Amino acid sequence: MKDPRLRICICALMLIPLLGQSVTATLSFGETVDTVADRLEAYQVKAGDMAGSWPGEDLFTGAIVAGMVSAYELRCDTVYEDAAKLGASYILWSAQGNFLGDEAFALTRLSDIADDPCDNLLRTVVEDFYFNVEHDVNGTAGYISEFAVIDPSTAVFYIAYHTVAAYYVDANDKRVLSARLKKI
Repeated sequence: MKDPRLRICICALMLIPLLGQSVTATLSFGETVDTVADRLEAYQVKAGDMAGSWPGEDLFTGAIVAGMVSAYELRCDTVYEDAAKLGASYILWSAQGNFLGDEAFALTRLSDIADDPCDNLLRTVVEDFYFNVEHDVNGTAGYISEFAVIDPSTAVFYIAYHTVAAYYVDANDKRVLSARLKKI
């Protein structure tokens, strides 16, 4: 990781919804959200091949995008929404339809704040992803079995995000993901 301060910002932004008003004694909750989201927005690549990404944070793009959506919802600052949308564009480009759990979750978070949460491109992309996983040669169970080779703490992270995203789009195999999550 190139800048440890950026990792701290990412972690803080991911935790904001859980922390409530007791974030710090010196900053208000809103000031804390703004401080973290402003730093992440400032570090985001805005142009070129890597537009929408955060340098050295490829594995955390989904979590950052979801956090920026939360910051937008909490502060109504369209700069945060724009950063989340640019991050989603990067996810769509880099993942090429094969999403990590936090990436699928991030896309559903943006779908949820769209003008029509039930009918938009991001929701359709996530629906298509889970349909393709289900109808792949190995199916959803085979897809999930690939997580057995990674550390269980990482596997539970990705499968939990996949489970939430699958329930959001009402994927046929959402319960398969949920059941696997209970076994980790």
